[in-house]
Amino acid sequence: MRIFVNGTPRDVSENMSLPALLEELNLDSATTIVELNRTVVQKSASGGYDVVTLTEGDTLELVRIVGGG
Repeated sequence: MRIFVNGTPRDVSENMSLPALLEELNLDSATTIVELNRTVVQKSASGGYDVVTLTEGDTLELVRIVGGG
């Protein structure tokens, strides 16, 4: 199925979970903010990222938090 990640089309397996996508992209869920179809996915609410399954045409914006000084 096709989804869009940061504006770029990406083909992924059917019913891919959000954690599986982050793993495939080598992103740490602890330092990544996810917006799914214009709504920020809360990490802790009702299971957070773990309960999200992607569907055809979903649009995700992924932002990594980087610390430093």
